[in-house]
Amino acid sequence: MLKIILSKMGRKKSSFFRILSSNYNKKGNSGSVYGFVDRIKKIIKIKIKKIKKLIKNGVVFSKGMKKLLKSINNKNKKYDLQIN
Repeated sequence: MLKIILSKMGRKKSSFFRILSSNYNKKGNSGSVYGFVDRIKKIIKIKIKKIKKLIKNGVVFSKGMKKLLKSINNKNKKYDLQIN
């Protein structure tokens, strides 16, 4: 089963997250990159067209990704949202 997850990157106190697709049954974060979230610069960049294609194929979102999508739907003014 394919799952869209947030993968933490960077170093201590300057981390950012990549939005990845990962096989739920296998360990590790290998997969395609569909965007990133930078908490310090307050930027969210998402490749929404590619994610929509995955949703049609039955992809599941992780807990962290669901939380991120809820904050976007609530029109969170904290982050600058860039959709490709």
